[in-house]
Amino acid sequence: MFLKKVETLEKLLNLRKKDIVTAVGSNGKTTFCLNLCKELKRKKKNIFFTTTVKILPINKKYDFVDITIPDIGNETEEKEREVFSEMEITSFLLNMKKNLNNSNNVYVLGIYDSKIGKITSLSPKILEDISGKCDYMIIEGDGSKMKPLKGWNKTEPVYAKNTTKSVGILPINIIGDKINDVNIHRMKEFLEISGGQKNETLTLNHLYNVIIHKNGLFQYSLGEKILILNCAERDKDKENALNLAKMLKSNINFRDIRIGVTSLKNREYYEIGENSIMEEENKNSFVPKISAIIMASGKSERMGTNKLLLEYRGMTFIENTLEKVLNENFYELVIVISDKKVRKKCQDYIKKSEKDEKKIYIIDNKKSEKGQSESIKIGLKTLGKCDGYMFFSCDQPFLTSDTIKKILQNFKTKGITTPEYNGKRSLPVIFGENFKDELLKLEGDTGGKTVISNHQDKIKIVEIENSDEGKDIDTKEDYDMLKKGEQDVYSRNNNKQ
Repeated sequence: MFLKKVETLEKLLNLRKKDIVTAVGSNGKTTFCLNLCKELKRKKKNIFFTTTVKILPINKKYDFVDITIPDIGNETEEKEREVFSEMEITSFLLNMKKNLNNSNNVYVLGIYDSKIGKITSLSPKILEDISGKCDYMIIEGDGSKMKPLKGWNKTEPVYAKNTTKSVGILPINIIGDKINDVNIHRMKEFLEISGGQKNETLTLNHLYNVIIHKNGLFQYSLGEKILILNCAERDKDKENALNLAKMLKSNINFRDIRIGVTSLKNREYYEIGENSIMEEENKNSFVPKISAIIMASGKSERMGTNKLLLEYRGMTFIENTLEKVLNENFYELVIVISDKKVRKKCQDYIKKSEKDEKKIYIIDNKKSEKGQSESIKIGLKTLGKCDGYMFFSCDQPFLTSDTIKKILQNFKTKGITTPEYNGKRSLPVIFGENFKDELLKLEGDTGGKTVISNHQDKIKIVEIENSDEGKDIDTKEDYDMLKKGEQDVYSRNNNKQ
């Protein structure tokens, strides 16, 4: 997949005359509607812009909006206002033909509520009556309290009966932020559809769930579904948008969905292209075999107890690591342990996961006192021939599957791929097979840092914006703060070190 730039929203949506577009979601709906109105007005089209909920009066803010009230014979001398009353709408419809023939305008339709200072929705009957009387109708179908993401209750979004295109809008730049009350409108509903937890870091999986869930972004949608991933100003945002698009295209129910990647504020629009030249060239390209080594034989001296058996979000640290590793298609996996209880946890989790045990090895480290180098050696000696070895620790609870995938995607044979979390390097790291002999010569508790420092020209750094993912939980204090959900405090304390 690749991004193909398009000049207008009209092209991105594949808009057709008489289309009725309802925009729902968060972070960009109003801007989307107004950008589209502006485009269509330049083409000398008549557009109705309205809402099924509430919108702010806009003609003072956007000089391109032209609201004209026909003369209905009342005593007011006001010829231009922001909204119509129900009575005025009825009169407006009676004079529609004359009015539309005389001008090309964006008509903002609704009922003005002076108490809240907003335009509220017309009746469904009036919406239906006026929908065919203009070239296009643009509707804002829900609200998000100015927050980046939201959950939906059973009463929304609200679609006009004859909507032809349902446009769901989400910010892609929210990835890496926290699930908290600042970012989320209707927290309870959001957690239910996203599968997330409060104070957790937002991932592509959360957005994916929000899109595909029956009570999510496209709940009650009508006509063609179109997804807009907005706020894609950075290369990182565009990359995340492409990865999310790949996830959706693998879902049979969303295989044919139209996806746009946009920066609405900058008026930059991209459509998702498939079968690019690069993809065609890579169809039959070499895919490296990468094996994983989980180093789980440390003594946890600073913790005072075996931290691999400590629980976080209903799982032990070792299970948390296994869940992420087993989710990837590693050629082989070796788990180096030194504790019987850890072994039992591994065996039970592997069995529950129904994975091929023939390619998973649990090996005792009888020389764990010699440091991390022994785990490295045992892992390498156990595994068969492959193209690379990816090393994991078990004390990075914030590490996400998205980050693991990103590191794997950036690996080149005969190289070293290492993540960098806000400028600090940490695990998981992939070493090419050509470094095996050098890794087998390691001594003590230095790990692979020596090999990395000796081959700076072979290193591929993968930048990870969320620094929490690279943090280790080493002490009882670290764990206590983790359990309390005090991630911000934890970050501040570590930055002081």
